[in-house]
Amino acid sequence: MAVAVDEGDFRSLYGPKVVYGPDRPEEILALLRGVDAGLRARLAPGRQLKIMLYAHGGRVSHDDAVTSAQTIAPGALADGYAPIFLIWNSDMWDSYGQRLCCVLDGRKSRRGAPYFVPTRLAGDIGAGVARAPEHWGAQVLRFWDSVVRTGGTAYYLSPDDPSRLDDLFWGGGQAHVFYPALEDGPPRPGWSDILNAADRPVAEHAPVYQLLFPVRLATTGLSEVGAADWDDMVRRTRLAVQPTLTVITPAPAAAEPRLAEERPPEDPCEARTREALSGIARLAMKAKSASGEALRIEHEGGFAIFMLHLACEIHRGFGVEGVTADDIQLDFYGHSMGAFVGDEIISAHPDLPWRRIVYMAAADSLRDARVYLAPLLACAGTGPRDHCLGGEAHFWGLMLHPLAESHDLEASPALPEGSLLEWIDELFAGPVSIDDRRFGKWTNVEEGLAFFGRDARARMYFRVFPAQDKLRGSKYPDERDLYARQCGAAPGGVNPAPPRCHPIVHGEFTNYSFWRDKFLCDGGEHGADGDDCASDPRP
Repeated sequence: MAVAVDEGDFRSLYGPKVVYGPDRPEEILALLRGVDAGLRARLAPGRQLKIMLYAHGGRVSHDDAVTSAQTIAPGALADGYAPIFLIWNSDMWDSYGQRLCCVLDGRKSRRGAPYFVPTRLAGDIGAGVARAPEHWGAQVLRFWDSVVRTGGTAYYLSPDDPSRLDDLFWGGGQAHVFYPALEDGPPRPGWSDILNAADRPVAEHAPVYQLLFPVRLATTGLSEVGAADWDDMVRRTRLAVQPTLTVITPAPAAAEPRLAEERPPEDPCEARTREALSGIARLAMKAKSASGEALRIEHEGGFAIFMLHLACEIHRGFGVEGVTADDIQLDFYGHSMGAFVGDEIISAHPDLPWRRIVYMAAADSLRDARVYLAPLLACAGTGPRDHCLGGEAHFWGLMLHPLAESHDLEASPALPEGSLLEWIDELFAGPVSIDDRRFGKWTNVEEGLAFFGRDARARMYFRVFPAQDKLRGSKYPDERDLYARQCGAAPGGVNPAPPRCHPIVHGEFTNYSFWRDKFLCDGGEHGADGDDCASDPRP
């Protein structure tokens, strides 16, 4: 089950792209009925329905997102989930091409394309070249802290940090921060190796890295191209979840729109969805300003409309007799830019039965998380279905080891070093303030824990994955134990004995069964009462 959008409008999932705008409500409702039918088939009184919403990250084309969904779905279904995939085109090359020719004032428009294409391209390249020396300086500082120095910086994790942070921000008791090593017992010789990538060759020592050093210096001059590309990927993501937009046109519309009241009676959730699609029908009038201009209401983005429809169906138990919202639990998993989608839909629907909110290498900012997520996690409901999440929903932030983040060459050895999150923070104009930095980097989160209030922090957990490329067969018992916990229940058939069961580059999170409990911490028991960090918080 999947919902796909293009520039905010619904689109076909397979075959040639067919876009369903608000003028084609029947096709859109047919798509949503398919999702409803898949969920309704799994519902029965007394039987729990676990819905998993998954939003992919940036630099992903529509076809790649569909392929990824097909890969993830069998495992999620086998584990009792009903997965729903939220798909939009975040392909980097397509996004930049769109930025050059077809976007004006945040809207899709070809006005002035012959003028804007060359001027924007020249401006992006020129600005990038001018700022290259500044970016070289930032990369030198990161290189110094993560390679030349072998400890004492934010890139090197201390085994004592989780317990110290738990005592400081959570008052001790159940652990909320999980590092690659065991948190119990005294440090032993070599323990720092577990935390700080002794088994993984540092990228800077590889011959291909050294040979391409001049090329990376040159491509740093394309940083403004990357920044503009990132901006358009963000625009596309926001279009999918945009609220209603009001537009004043030069002249009134030629004909009155058909209002929702004119249509025959139908399913209440479909009526609500149709109303969201028509936009102006919500006002039950065609408004005109004093100057005679028409007031046009544009519909919400496809994901926003889908969530309105899904929320309606959940609250009425999908129309299945004897089923209520208490029989449904809703989990959200977002990778990279998927956190933007999560921020919007979760904050717009705080009354849904959320259980888990899991962000993997989140590309949203600390400020976004504080504004969108923290109030919902912090609000104190008095019942299981109050106006806020109350004690039912918990948040997990999963992220790479800082050294793995810094040494990531995922895109190409010819491009500047670092993960996408490093590029955003370091190359794409940089943060305006500290909380503008990415929420999916541990070096940022560790410094920003105080941004989140005590009540919100009580429902927040963070895991940093090991930086090692290989844990299997380690000489250290701690590493062998960590491998056994992570990989003991890894899906068979693909590679029954992988060298590791954790990501070390930004794009690898979805290579693993990220919805399973042991992926959220490390599969061990850490709480003061012996509870696993991923135990179900619902009563």
